[in-house]
Amino acid sequence: MTALLLAAAIAATPFQQQVHLEGTEWTNVWVPNAPKNDLPRILLVGDSITQAYYGGVSSSLSGRAYVARITSSRSICDPHYLRELDILLDQYKFELVHFNNGLHGFGYSEDEYAASLKMVVVHLAERFKPEDLVWAESTPLRETPKNAERNQRIKVRNQAAEKLMNASGIRVNRLARLMLLHNDLHSDDYHWKGEAIKLQADQTSAILIKLLDTS
Repeated sequence: MTALLLAAAIAATPFQQQVHLEGTEWTNVWVPNAPKNDLPRILLVGDSITQAYYGGVSSSLSGRAYVARITSSRSICDPHYLRELDILLDQYKFELVHFNNGLHGFGYSEDEYAASLKMVVVHLAERFKPEDLVWAESTPLRETPKNAERNQRIKVRNQAAEKLMNASGIRVNRLARLMLLHNDLHSDDYHWKGEAIKLQADQTSAILIKLLDTS
């Protein structure tokens, strides 16, 4: 699906303008070796899950690429999401972008989430080729009766995202499928123990290294 078709799909999708904020909103930007240009630069975009496995990815790619991150509680449905991202994209040249923010913004419907994700993809397509982008699945919550409904919502969001990425020619990092095999490794309802974080970092690093080798 071309960017024009995606834009048409967005225009045809009703979108609620009300912004749903969390009790505390946060954004964390980390750009190592900022003055250097001797290696390709990779950007990880995500939330606290991404922030946890960032260190493992950065270590795995040491000597091959400089890995930066922007991690945030801001939902992709928030109109300020792309503004924050652009501040970083305007300052640095990134060869690859690995992105996800699916575990925030449950105040928005799945239709709003899907429409916003299309907007993000169209926006990134203005700067990057599809082969330079990787979408990461949102990881599941701890399996408890309390979390069952939200896990179903995460599944629906991941399915919508995969359909969009496949149509857009963007690779999918299947972190949800990986972690469904290791649901005993949660440290709390959302987050993961060190063993699980290493699995996420290893899978992410392997995808990024392969893309670097073929670029």
